[in-house]
Amino acid sequence: MYTGILYAGICRMMCVARIPYSAAMGIALCISLSVSTIFAFANPLEAQIRFATPDTPINLSKYRTFDDCLALKRRLNAREKRRLPYWKDSLEYGNSEKLKTQPAPVRDTLTLCMAKLSPANVDYSNYTEYLDWITVLYDIGRADDAHVIIDKKLSMTKWDKNDTAGRHKIITALLGPLELARPMPWDVYVRVAKMIDSPDASSPWETRMNVYRFLFLRGEDIHDTTVQRYAADKAVELEKTLSDEDKAGYSWQTNGRYTVLLAMDFLHQNEMLDSLRVGPKSYLSFRHSYWNKIRGQNSDKLPNHVGATAKPVFADFWFKREGDSVVRLSQAPGTIPEEGGINLIVFLEIRCADNTPTFTDPYHRSFPMSGSCLPSYSVIRRLAERYPSLRVTIVSLTDGFIGLTAPMNPTEEAVHKSQWWLNTFRLPATLAVAEQKFFRLPEPDGRRIDESHQNTTNYLFGTGNTRVPAGTAFLVDIDGTVLYSSEIGPRTERQFNQLLNVIVHRIP
Repeated sequence: MYTGILYAGICRMMCVARIPYSAAMGIALCISLSVSTIFAFANPLEAQIRFATPDTPINLSKYRTFDDCLALKRRLNAREKRRLPYWKDSLEYGNSEKLKTQPAPVRDTLTLCMAKLSPANVDYSNYTEYLDWITVLYDIGRADDAHVIIDKKLSMTKWDKNDTAGRHKIITALLGPLELARPMPWDVYVRVAKMIDSPDASSPWETRMNVYRFLFLRGEDIHDTTVQRYAADKAVELEKTLSDEDKAGYSWQTNGRYTVLLAMDFLHQNEMLDSLRVGPKSYLSFRHSYWNKIRGQNSDKLPNHVGATAKPVFADFWFKREGDSVVRLSQAPGTIPEEGGINLIVFLEIRCADNTPTFTDPYHRSFPMSGSCLPSYSVIRRLAERYPSLRVTIVSLTDGFIGLTAPMNPTEEAVHKSQWWLNTFRLPATLAVAEQKFFRLPEPDGRRIDESHQNTTNYLFGTGNTRVPAGTAFLVDIDGTVLYSSEIGPRTERQFNQLLNVIVHRIP
């Protein structure tokens, strides 16, 4: 075998160096040597030994510090994600991954890496390091060691709401690594969060409200209604202690009042849905009865455009599905939103980068949870299948291109979009594509400036944006009242379902 390799190498050297000899002899010699080389590798066993990639175990002796093990964990996680042959965009969101363990290759290797390390090695002066330790120790099942670190860090602080490094700050910091651990130690998370309500606790109201919000939302993820009720009761109780000055501040306007609204909607969920069964006016009246008290010193309406009146949708191109075909309509199929019907108006664009699955969920290949692209398609299909009376309309504006395509005229772009949404992804919807008018700044600038379009102004409801965010859906009741709007996606699907389940079964 080695002789064949040697002669083959000499042959290549002679050819490259153009050493003078008969061309015919040179070709014959090269052919002869090449054939002998091939036969030299004809043994299948030797070929496997020579070219097989060895499955070499990780040399853990090279990993001496916690930072080394943390870097190893990240690399192992990335490898496990790449190996997954699936993603979850077609599944209804449950978030049960929080209670699952790390993949075995990650957990087992990380366990070995951390075997020589203990809480005694933690550098508490490094703000972020002790937090990473907590997550990793829970990942590998060393909960007792994680508790040592938590208790140690808490013992190093005291209650003082005016101290920027007080115990209330440590509590909120601890919730992050506890949520990242797999499986998430839910009982510990709740215990640490509830420390904010200790009899001797002293903390700013903003911190307490944030903790209640975290508890409420994580309780929703875990499906723990007992914890949700605890957080909701505490948020409502805290609101009653705040002054007008507190409610005029930035924290209340941007976060606090919305946390209390979530709490009130949860605590009065049955009454709220009963009012919706009567009709949209009754529903709005009920929710305004407590929103007017908690919103602060302004006249803001309910969030998510609740209570706004949906205006007609305009378009230059209309399409719909008929059987297995996409049909272009000569005009709008009636008024949209449909009068007397239940409508879902969804603004979509093909301008996103998440057509390719990414790894936003722990250890699962999936599409991002936002509603800009593929995640919303599955939700739209599920809602339409579950509620046959729901009329779905997709609204889009032209851009003059799609993705990285060459420039195209509005008609071409509209047809491409109809094929993408109604044919490729078979969305059960009417498609309305409107031409986006624009002008260009004088040269040498030359930038394109879009003009305002009716659909945009009608569905921004004065929020000041330039375009309705892609993926935003508006649920419209039979009288044209918007009941809810948000980016449609796996996380918001539950809210759309809750409202639709009431209004489609409403008895006239």
